[in-house]
Amino acid sequence: MADQFAGLGGAALAVDLYQTQPPASEVKEARKLMKKAMSSKDELLEHLQQSCRYLEQEYPNLKRATVGWCFGGMWALQASLVYPMDCTIIYYGHLVTEAAALSPLKGPVLGIFGALDKGIKLDHVKEFEEALQEAGKTHEICIIEGADHAFANPSSKLYNKEAADAAW
Repeated sequence: MADQFAGLGGAALAVDLYQTQPPASEVKEARKLMKKAMSSKDELLEHLQQSCRYLEQEYPNLKRATVGWCFGGMWALQASLVYPMDCTIIYYGHLVTEAAALSPLKGPVLGIFGALDKGIKLDHVKEFEEALQEAGKTHEICIIEGADHAFANPSSKLYNKEAADAAW
């Protein structure tokens, strides 16, 4: 995905949230790494801030955005809350639903969610959208009909090419 973003004319940095080499190749292994990462949230947030600072230093004239899917979607939002970016893109990640907590966001927010997702429920997405409105944040929330969680992940059994293309 970083190559696709870079191909649009910008710089892209794919941050390894698990900070492992090589990356997980099995879902079970990825879940273990995710659990481990969640046990050190402050370190993970610092890692993301360092990544944001790096992009700002290396490419001072480019606009910067955070983007993430699922676990990464949650952290794209968290990174933008502590290191305000020009844009935040969340693909079916866990959300913040308190307007005051969203006040540090600098740029617009794009949230992309599957209508069939049982993990990120549409009621929660609606609460997120209401909090963004209350905080006065520019945003667009897209609900992709017929799409489940991980619909844009080609390695997922829930992958939905049509939905992924529509979201892109």
